[in-house]
Amino acid sequence: MLSPHKTTVITFKVVQINLDKSKLATSEIVHYCEKEDVDIVCMQEPYTYSLKLLGMPTYAVTILPEDPTPMVAVVIFKKDIETLVHLKYEDRWTLCVEISRGNHKVIIVNIYCQFSLPRDIFVRRLEGILTGFVNKYTNFGVLKRKISALALPRYR
Repeated sequence: MLSPHKTTVITFKVVQINLDKSKLATSEIVHYCEKEDVDIVCMQEPYTYSLKLLGMPTYAVTILPEDPTPMVAVVIFKKDIETLVHLKYEDRWTLCVEISRGNHKVIIVNIYCQFSLPRDIFVRRLEGILTGFVNKYTNFGVLKRKISALALPRYR
């Protein structure tokens, strides 16, 4: 008789938001995340000053690109989550962060897609990042094929 597999499910509560460089929105997202027990926030157009994301609690881990005007940020609100920033994929519009809780790891790719530019620029950027992880994480091969198959309309 076969014994049933015991599966451990690890979840991360993630919020994604465009803050439109608003100080008030940044303050409100902190309150929301604390109230809703959020683990991670992926921000686009964060409110920053002097390479710092203002208004974040001292216990939070704040990750910003090394750029004077970053368009993305990732904030980790939980102390049991470890992070590894993949600098190879970091620029003003992109952050790639490996997060782990125990033995479970997830890659978060936070990309700001500027609507005045063709979307395929950002899709190619994401494909490049996923290709870099295909050998490390086998599930990315399937995801990369799905992203490649996207038919994105062009806006001009």
